[in-house]
Amino acid sequence: MERLRKMVWKLILAWFCCLSCNVGGYILSHLEEQLIGNEGEGDNIAAIRPIARQELSSKEQNVRVHAVETASTNENGNTRPIPKFDTTKTMNLMNPSNYSCDFLPLEDGHNAWDDRSHKMERIHRDESHICGPKVLIIGAMKCGTNTVGHLLAKHPRVILNRCQHKKYLIRGKWTKNHDCNVDNFQGSSDEMGFWEGNDLRRHNISDTWMADWTQRLPWTDGINNISVDKSPSNLNTFKHPDVPQLAHKLLPNAKVVVTLCKPDTRIYSEFQYHMVPKRHQHLVDQFEPHGRVVPDNFVDFAEANLRCLEEANRNYDNAKEDVKYYCEILLNDYVRIGEYVRHLQPWYELYGEGNVLVVDMEQDAKSKVAALLSHIGEDLVPSEEYPWQELEDDGENNEEFFTNKSYEGRDSVFLKHPYIMQKLEDHYAPFNEALAAMIGADFPLNWNNRTS
Repeated sequence: MERLRKMVWKLILAWFCCLSCNVGGYILSHLEEQLIGNEGEGDNIAAIRPIARQELSSKEQNVRVHAVETASTNENGNTRPIPKFDTTKTMNLMNPSNYSCDFLPLEDGHNAWDDRSHKMERIHRDESHICGPKVLIIGAMKCGTNTVGHLLAKHPRVILNRCQHKKYLIRGKWTKNHDCNVDNFQGSSDEMGFWEGNDLRRHNISDTWMADWTQRLPWTDGINNISVDKSPSNLNTFKHPDVPQLAHKLLPNAKVVVTLCKPDTRIYSEFQYHMVPKRHQHLVDQFEPHGRVVPDNFVDFAEANLRCLEEANRNYDNAKEDVKYYCEILLNDYVRIGEYVRHLQPWYELYGEGNVLVVDMEQDAKSKVAALLSHIGEDLVPSEEYPWQELEDDGENNEEFFTNKSYEGRDSVFLKHPYIMQKLEDHYAPFNEALAAMIGADFPLNWNNRTS
């Protein structure tokens, strides 16, 4: 009986202590609200104050700093800053002391994936702006934009707004959750961080392009964590001539990363990419509407491009208007992409040589990562925080995951079609030389040798 009495008193004492803690917590949270000064601003969100500039260190003198103050209550009724974004919870309070980024307008909040419910949620509905990407990856198609994005996404300070695929059994068939797709997010967990919104190039074809873009971005502060945007379409200034200007207008302080590769074999790789059944419609759309036969092999495809190149070099003398129209579409989609120096010129002029990095994709993964981190800045992506051991453990998987294994490889095309490849190589040679002079590196000169 005595033992039971002692247990009862212990329970009463524990209950009293908990009650005291709750009262104390309430008093502290009330005082905190008074100190923050949210009176009259509403229960859940304070008024968004104007964007302000702050002084930075000499290393970042040209980076704009914006301070946006908001306040909201968490589930315990407390108001406090949260330094990093958690996709499973609503941001409680943006830290007003340091925001170093180019802000983009945010409409109706942005998307977040809830791992518990396996559904997409729209959060931060009360915010009017979100930090824009600090890095733009604009490399040519089939030249490693996915690889570079994957390598960079390994860094803990590079944040992607991901969703997690979950399969459901519906009517005897397994299907993925429709809420989880790259239209709503930058990437998904089973695609090794692949994302490609093509938002900058969509500005002239969609009224909602900005809202779609910012809803996909993760919540970052530009100091403790950053976001990245990636699209090879942004490099093609023949098809999208105003993208560099638009990018610089919206993200003047971003670092630009360019992935390039041997231009003649790049065309061969892209052709093989479009020969995959689910992507073959792209080729069909480029040939059939103009009364051309859709090529089913690389020789026919390359010869069609070379014929158009000859017409263009003659300024389409005596050519019919429909020939010029068809050829310009074809060349801008394939051959002219490899004239890299022409596409890079506006990016260099707008961002400056020091803010544009052309990655040598022949380097090993470790060298590429070192160049990327140095370019972006040790203050934003410290090298000591990079998972170097994970990079080493992944080995060739860092590159091979994004390799098309449905054909023998790029180098095989020189043995199969030497005449065609020689003509393409001759066309690109002067552009490769000009590119080497522009970026101050010799590796583009190696592209003029078919054995490279």
